[in-house]
This record gives sequence, C-alpha cells and structure tokens, in this order.
Amino acid sequence: MNLNVTGSATTGGDINSAGDRVVIRTYSDRAWMWRIDGYQPLGDAFDTPPCEIQLAREAQGESITFTHDGGGVVTVGELAEPPVWFVPLGG
Repeated sequence: MNLNVTGSATTGGDINSAGDRVVIRTYSDRAWMWRIDGYQPLGDAFDTPPCEIQLAREAQGESITFTHDGGGVVTVGELAEPPVWFVPLGG
C-alpha cells in the first residue's frame, strides 16, 4: 500500500454509501479520492493513482465525508469560516 500522496498528516476520510470510492484529506486544501473494488482489500485502492480534489482553504481542515448521494463531499475545519463547505464531484 502506498499512501504517501498527501505530504501531510491525514485528518479525515470516508467511504461513500455505494462502497466504490474512498476519500482522504489533510490539514491542507486538498483531498484525494480513489475508486475501490468491493472484492479486494481496501488497502489495494491506495496502490492506484488518486483523483485530487481541491477544497476550500480551511484553517486546520479536520474532516471530510461524502454526501448521501455521492455527488460531493462536505468538509469541516476546526477554525473555518463558514464552518462547513460543500465541494461537488464531477462524474
């Protein structure tokens, strides 16, 4: 497993409700998303190239979660204004 794409401490992550994508974020203004195959170990997804997601600049970005429909992610920073951000995901 190669998860050294972030260059910073991981602060949050989620698997979408369909079980086919995983997202991880750091304190930075970026997150990374991988497609996952429900028949393989989750760690295998991290051996493939991720899709980078640009997030709003948040002070101490702490968490990330997929929306229920998988159409975007919601992020929360410890010191952010506004406190909650929505980032739509394409296709």
